[in-house]
Amino acid sequence: CHCSPKQVSRDSGLRVATEGVENTIRVAVEPPPHATAVQILDLFERIDIFRGFYIDRAREILQFVQEETFHAGDTIIREGDAGIRFRVIVSGVVGIRAPGDAEAESKFYSTGDFFGETSLITGGPTTATVHAVTEVACISFDRNQFLHLLRGTNAVEQLLHLAAIRRDPSWEVLESNSCFKRLSSSQRTSFQTILHTKCVSKNDILWEQGTAPAEVGILVSEGLMELHRFPASHASITEEETTQPSSAKRMRHEESPIFRRGAFLCDVNAMLQGSPPSTTCIAHTDGVVFEIRRDDFRRFLEENPKITLLLMNT
Repeated sequence: CHCSPKQVSRDSGLRVATEGVENTIRVAVEPPPHATAVQILDLFERIDIFRGFYIDRAREILQFVQEETFHAGDTIIREGDAGIRFRVIVSGVVGIRAPGDAEAESKFYSTGDFFGETSLITGGPTTATVHAVTEVACISFDRNQFLHLLRGTNAVEQLLHLAAIRRDPSWEVLESNSCFKRLSSSQRTSFQTILHTKCVSKNDILWEQGTAPAEVGILVSEGLMELHRFPASHASITEEETTQPSSAKRMRHEESPIFRRGAFLCDVNAMLQGSPPSTTCIAHTDGVVFEIRRDDFRRFLEENPKITLLLMNT
């Protein structure tokens, strides 16, 4: 605690420490046995694709793992090189430079984030340049070790899906959303794994108010989307009407808002409860959205409860 000298009585047996960071007292503490192993497994537990590995896989992780350090300014991966290692950041920050951009970082990764996986799976060259922004410590695995760890799981499919989503501007779209921009880099990566790119055409009805349990939400990448809330008596349209080109026009309300890039459109309560949505979503123009499906969304919020509160308050 912080207190002034006047608050410490002479007979207390206490002495007021000298102010200033340079006078910080550091107590040497012996790390517990197996502390490094616990730290490595904790890092893997934070990565969705490795969560729930059996104990024999944990043993292999500890047998294969190598520790690496990089100085600020070091290039860890250069775009176009052959993929050599899968890395997980233990401490520090790395910058990711998008293909063809030799100067500016498109994003930053920190503790718990991973990189280098796609080229190991596909056998192709690396698609971005990664450099150390600060002093960086990583744990890493070579290609054979990495693929051996993934055997018998659906991790390869998950990582290929993540690679495809990363090729789209999903990171930048998340950054443009007032809620999702607050996610840590590892949370954004986790959220990217549940996104599905979908092209929509003008007047497409993405979901309809009151007709079925809410199944999806969307994050707008390109184009404009409308969100409508109708009186109960006009909450749905007939099957015949849905086949008519003018059906979306009939469902429109002049005062309904238009949403653009970065907007997250979702009836969160309906998605969590499995109830019908309270709105209708229509594509105002041709566009591209990232679709989030109900079960994936529920699981993400269960693992990140703070995000639920942020969404409820926006």
